[in-house]
Amino acid sequence: MRGASLRARMSLLASVPLLAFPLLAIILFLFANSYFDRLMLHKADADLVLARTHLQHMQQELAEEVESLAASQRLQKLKTGVHTDIGLGDVLHSRAENLKFDFLAVLDAEGHVAGAAHGVSEGDSYPSLHVADKAIS
Repeated sequence: MRGASLRARMSLLASVPLLAFPLLAIILFLFANSYFDRLMLHKADADLVLARTHLQHMQQELAEEVESLAASQRLQKLKTGVHTDIGLGDVLHSRAENLKFDFLAVLDAEGHVAGAAHGVSEGDSYPSLHVADKAIS
């Protein structure tokens, strides 16, 4: 009997870590899952702030580029017809490529195209865009 008792004690002692492992794994999973969720939410917030800041910086740079282009002597002279050596559309196409713009157009007060870099003929009505509608108003 005494040998069986020692064997039972040793078996129980050896099996305690095996029984405790699932319990510890469940506790660790619950706490780590909660911590991981908080970590991912914090990272997503930080990434959104970074993206927003970058977008604002890009918008500011592009606004300055467009203002510089609109105020340029060459564009003003081409628009009024003083210079006829090169077309307004060709200049706008070149500037659109340099600035990496998808489209670039000069509109008159009624919203008709005075010159465009891509696809729209002079005198046509420009497709309705919020920015163009806001600028014309």
